[in-house]
This record gives sequence, structure tokens and C-alpha cells, in this order.
Amino acid sequence: MIKFNYGGFSHSEGMYGILEGIPFGLKIDEFKINELLKERQFGLGRSERQAAEVDKIKILSGIIDGISVGAPLVFCVNNKVKDRVKFSVPRPNHADLAGAIKNGMIDTGGDVDFSIISEAASGRNTVIVSAAGAICMQVLDKLGIEFAHRIINIAGIDYKDKDGIEKFIEGLRLLEDTAGGAGEVVVKGLRAGVGGYASLNDKLDGKLAGAVMSVPSIKAIEIGRGKEFEMLLGSECADEIYLDAKTIKRKSNNCGGIEGGVSNGQEILVRFSVKPLPSVFKDIKSIDFNTLQKANLKKLRTDVCAVESVSCVVKAVIAIEILKQIILQFNSSTMDKLIKDYEA
Repeated sequence: MIKFNYGGFSHSEGMYGILEGIPFGLKIDEFKINELLKERQFGLGRSERQAAEVDKIKILSGIIDGISVGAPLVFCVNNKVKDRVKFSVPRPNHADLAGAIKNGMIDTGGDVDFSIISEAASGRNTVIVSAAGAICMQVLDKLGIEFAHRIINIAGIDYKDKDGIEKFIEGLRLLEDTAGGAGEVVVKGLRAGVGGYASLNDKLDGKLAGAVMSVPSIKAIEIGRGKEFEMLLGSECADEIYLDAKTIKRKSNNCGGIEGGVSNGQEILVRFSVKPLPSVFKDIKSIDFNTLQKANLKKLRTDVCAVESVSCVVKAVIAIEILKQIILQFNSSTMDKLIKDYEA
């Protein structure tokens, strides 16, 4: 069973992860993990913090001579930037106020510090999630399962218009505003039969939707043609089945590789929408909970746009969830047995 837990704060010593269930015998390539961490770290619209950080995984236990030994993998990514900034004006659309209410911080009155919430809710925690996903991808690669992600648009601008997007992002930086966008993850090579059809709790698309929606800033997910289905007739979106030399095939992939909660052997297509980052300083009002007066937001480090980075994280959480379902289904404790059972 794959289990993943992590801890650490945005400006603590680092982020720490424990990944259980990785089969015995996987040669872990730290370079590939760090490649994904670097891709997550940089991109259009990222803040100045990214230039200061050096995101590299450090595996503390669970491997010997670079090979997984069936024990939990314990790893970390150190933080270089550790200057936590206290603030008493919560940012709309962030976890600041809702988290403080959850923990009873508002009822105490006076000297409210919302950084206590933001330290844990920060997108910085996605660096350790990405590291875990990169490890899971290495297991899945041995099963012939591949992952790719792409950006569809940023603030409605086609991602192919890179020059236009770059100018738009720089304009937003000057205006102290932010932008969201949309992306897609494609999973190739997943065999038919992963997931469950008899219980809501077992459906693969439900598992993937929950995983993707857990990523900070994600506000919508579509599988296959997603929202388009509401405008289609059944005759327009059926994925017709036929035999080609005794191989089951379909004429289309409207359902995005999942039928009735079970993978059908086609590509898994997951699209997602990323909301603009909440740390906006342009004409946005809030309340200073130390004075209970209307206030402007305090300027904090923030990205202008993180769609490229979020797409890396979405790919990572999908990898974690798919491996979790495969291990659960095949219950193999070694890489050799997992590969044999999965291929059979």
C-alpha cells in the first residue's frame, strides 16, 4: 500500500516526506527527481524566491546503494529562504482567515498572526509532493506507464503565444496582479482494469479528481472531454468498440481512458483549471484583525503566475495515485513481482 505523508513549513529548515510502499529493488535516479523539482521551481511568473532556493532531494533512508529496500523512503528538500514574515491582514482567497477561524485564533482577540496558517498552507509544500511523485513515476516507468503535461492557456491566452504571454506576465508584475490558467496531464501505457466499478470509493476517476483538487490553486478538473459532455448527445460521444486482430480498440477517447471508474487501456486525459494566486496588492481590501479596521494587504513575496509549476505538481499527484491503485490491486512487494503480475 502506497502511503505518503509530509511536513515542514514554507520558511522552516526544509520540507520532509515519508513515502511507504515503494517495492523492493527499484534503482532510484535522483537526477530525474531533481529535474522535476527544477521544472516546478522555475517558469513564467514565478517569484524572486525561486532564484534563492536550490531544490534538490536528499534521501535520508529507505535505500541502500541507490536501491529501494522495501522500507519507507524518508527524504527532504532544504529551504534556503527562512525569513517568516508575520502579518495580521488575511489575504482573500487564501487559507489565512479560514484556517485561523478553524483553529480559534480569531476568538482570542488581538495580535493575530496569519503566517501561522500560511506557513503550512503555502504552495512551498508542493516541492516535497513533487519529489514523491517523481519517485512513483520511476516505478511506473518500469511498467511502461509514461506521464506528460502541457499548458493550455494562461489567463485565456493560448500557450503557444509565448511572446504574448511573457509580455502579459511582465505587465501583471508591474500592476501587482496575478493570473491563472489551464493545463493537461496525459498518462500513456496504463493497462485496462485499474480502478473499480462496484463502489464509489474505488473509482479511478474519483481518486484522480480528489488528488488533483488537493493541489493548491486547482479549482476545476475534467477527465476526457469533461465539460463538453453537457453539450453533447450520447451518439456524439460514445467511444465505439471494435476488434483489430483480436485486440480490443476504440474509435475515440471521449471518456479520457476511464469507463465506469476503471481504466480501459487508452490514454488518461486530465485537464485542470488554476485560479489566480491570492496575494494580490492591487485595490484589494481586507481587515487588520489587530485593529479590526479596513486595511490594504501587506506586500509579501508571491508569484505572478504559477500555472507551469502547478502542472508539474498535478503530474506528480496523479502518479502517486495511480501507483497507489496498482499496488493495492496487485499487492506486490518487489519490483520483479510487480512487473510480472502487472504484465500478466
